[in-house]
Amino acid sequence: PAQRERLGKLRELALAALAGAHAILPGAAVTVLALRPAGASNREILARLANAGYSAADGTAFGAPDVLRITISPETPAAIAQSLKGA
Repeated sequence: PAQRERLGKLRELALAALAGAHAILPGAAVTVLALRPAGASNREILARLANAGYSAADGTAFGAPDVLRITISPETPAAIAQSLKGA
């Protein structure tokens, strides 16, 4: 229960960091964030996240080519926000 609560809070931090700039897709998972980035290509954003050491995947592999799937960890919200700047 404590880990689930902590992950929920981390997801909320990530959502707040991205609010307004990108379309966040609804979902029940607290460890994965799916979003449609505005501006920059998925490839460019994935490269930025990978260079920062974060786990993300292009949605093309699961039938959603305009979506990024990002795994949430304690460091992820800041990395996501930084990687999407200028998008």
